[in-house]
Amino acid sequence: MDTILTTQNIMFAVTMIGVLFAIYRSYNTPQTKLDKDVAVADAISEKELSTKATVLQQKEADNKAELLAKQVEWEKAANTTKFADMTLRIDQAFAIAQNHINTIETEVKVQTAMINSMGNKLTELSTILNERLPMKR
Repeated sequence: MDTILTTQNIMFAVTMIGVLFAIYRSYNTPQTKLDKDVAVADAISEKELSTKATVLQQKEADNKAELLAKQVEWEKAANTTKFADMTLRIDQAFAIAQNHINTIETEVKVQTAMINSMGNKLTELSTILNERLPMKR
């Protein structure tokens, strides 16, 4: 029996161990790489989902702010219209009041003239009566 530990046998054994190790790595490396890729993809997708959720929340907040701004604009326009209408009504009321005051002043002047005229007539009648009727003492 020859010795088992020949150079040729040692090289064969090392080669077989290398082949077995290469086969193990060829099956193990893709699985490890796949696991690593899945973990990275999950982390990225979670990050993207949180980013998308944040973006959606921001868009929703922007839409709400835009709607509120439009409502404020509409209220402002409505208030402007209301104030313009009220101003017009107040101006018309003042014009009507001024017209009534002028009419009353004119009527008071006419009444004052008539009262003065009546006072003069009454004085005239009193004078006539005093002249024609003797005074009793």
